[in-house]
This record gives sequence, structure tokens and C-alpha cells, in this order.
Amino acid sequence: MHRASFQFLGGKPIGGVPPIQYACSMKCEPGKTYDQPAKCPVCGMTLVEFKSGLFAHADHSPKHDGVFFMAPDNWHHLEGTLPNPRELRVYLYDNFTQPMAATAFAGELKVTPVDEQDDPRGETVSVALEPAPDAKYLLARLPDRFQPPYQTEARIQFPKQPQKYVFNFDFKRLQHKD
Repeated sequence: MHRASFQFLGGKPIGGVPPIQYACSMKCEPGKTYDQPAKCPVCGMTLVEFKSGLFAHADHSPKHDGVFFMAPDNWHHLEGTLPNPRELRVYLYDNFTQPMAATAFAGELKVTPVDEQDDPRGETVSVALEPAPDAKYLLARLPDRFQPPYQTEARIQFPKQPQKYVFNFDFKRLQHKD
């Protein structure tokens, strides 16, 4: 026999998953949060998700010295890096820029070698974007003959999304830090 006990305060459960809170990213009302998405009563901007003192989408800086994007679903973020001439990595993040496992994502990468003026200088090839063995990022292995600069077009399938999203990463040089 198992027993579950719940405590309530003001008609809301105590403990468990905290409710989503919203606040104005302009900090018009410091410390004030709302239980529902709406417009800020002071400046009229849309309230954004607020958790543990942080605003959703407040940090769009690269974590690995790569190219950082907010995805078209307005929730996911991703960063493309080039740690060596034949390996492109795509790191995935949530709306608070926390790392996400790559296991639920997949895609393909088209790579075109270019010159310094971005004019094509070789054939375009397509390679798979697949989760790395440790699932920390999506990985595309490029042909041995490829050297930067090159332009890429990544088509990435997000979880529970019917279409693939397209991201363009242009690399003139290696771009990556751990």
C-alpha cells in the first residue's frame, strides 16, 4: 500500500513543480511576477518566463565560441561550432540557455567550400547531423578534402515539430572552445 500526501496553501499545492511565472524583461516592476502571460502594465511589452531570478531568452551569447541562434520556434537555442576542419558541432539549449541532450534531434548538413569572397570553390556535399556519442551536441563529419572557409546549411528536426528548421553557419576559420 502506498500513500501520497499533498499540502495546500491558498488553494495551490506546496512543493512539486513550481508554477511558471512571468515578468517584464525591462524590469518595470522589480520583483513583481505574474501567473499568466500578458503585457506589462507599465511599458506594454510582452511578459516573459521568469525562473530562479532569470529571464527566458536573456542570454544569447555563444558558449563555445560559435555562431548562436534562437530557433524559429522561439524556445530552443543552438550554437554551431567548428572545432576542426572536418567536424561541425551543433549544441542545443532550452529557453534559459541550459544545455539539452541531442538525442531527440537530427538533421542534415549541406557544405559548400567558398573563397574569401564567399564565392563557391567546390562541390556541395550533404552529410548527416547525428547525436554525438555523449549526446552533448549534434555532429556532422565533413569530407577530408574540406578546409575552411565554407558555408553550411543545417536542416534540423526538432522534437515534436513536423518540419525541419534551416540554419546557415558560415565559417571562415575554426571556431570552438570547450
